[in-house]
Amino acid sequence: AVLASLWALIGWGGHRGGDPSVASVSTTAEGRWRRGYWVCGGGGQGDTTQRRWVQGRMMPDEELHAVQRETRQQVLVVRHMELKDDPTYNNQCHKCWSALSSCICARIAPITLKHRYFLLLHYKEYKRSSNSGILVARAGSPQVQLFIYGLQEDEERLLQAVEADPHRFCILYPSEDAVSIAEFVQRTGGDLVNVIVLDGTWRQARRMHRFLPSFLPRVKMDMERTSLYTPLRTQATPERISTLEALAFSAVALGEERTSCESLLDTLKIKVDSILEQTHKDVHYATLEGTANQRKKNREAIVP
Repeated sequence: AVLASLWALIGWGGHRGGDPSVASVSTTAEGRWRRGYWVCGGGGQGDTTQRRWVQGRMMPDEELHAVQRETRQQVLVVRHMELKDDPTYNNQCHKCWSALSSCICARIAPITLKHRYFLLLHYKEYKRSSNSGILVARAGSPQVQLFIYGLQEDEERLLQAVEADPHRFCILYPSEDAVSIAEFVQRTGGDLVNVIVLDGTWRQARRMHRFLPSFLPRVKMDMERTSLYTPLRTQATPERISTLEALAFSAVALGEERTSCESLLDTLKIKVDSILEQTHKDVHYATLEGTANQRKKNREAIVP
């Protein structure tokens, strides 16, 4: 009852998990629930704290109804990404997606790759500080391209690339009919290949997998190992590793330079330690040098 009174005081009809962005459905005329976003109509309700939370997600009912049904999801995806790009809301580095106080851009080692990797990132993973795939995209290799699932232009660009050379494409996804990477390379005669890597939760990955053409072969890694991400979250099964690890181990199987793959894994260790330090926990891989204050000064010197 106390919690309900507090939420009523600040103007929210309810909540799930304490996140105002996923407030429960309001039955009043002032609020509507639209595809996972709180939408305020009639000028909005609540105090300035609430308005700051939903900045970029607010859309009056008349504006939402003016958008054609088939394009509403696109509008909401763009609004979601605009919110993530807003520096007043998101105090994080726009390159490595870490908090500004934990930026690791200066420590992302450049890599060299010969095959092409198409990183398909679910829009809900956009600028998540725990995302690992962005570290691959920021490692400076022109062979890595980033696409946002949910943005129509990115989805079309990816499908056009597939149509231009479908025989060299494969999807890294452990479906029932997936073959080993070695078997796929043998089918292509050892030529350069294009690997689509799905970046998101397993539920999001399944949705992106269904979006991609069914005729593309699915490939998997014949290995099980402990993820480097276990200091941050529990590994459900041995094959469930982070996006960066999946790409790095796949690159080794494809014959990429081992030093580049090791550099990616080292970068992930730095990322994990920086998140642990940010949450006031003991670092796990001891990748951070110097005192916390000294590292903060060094980051402030390089962050524009």
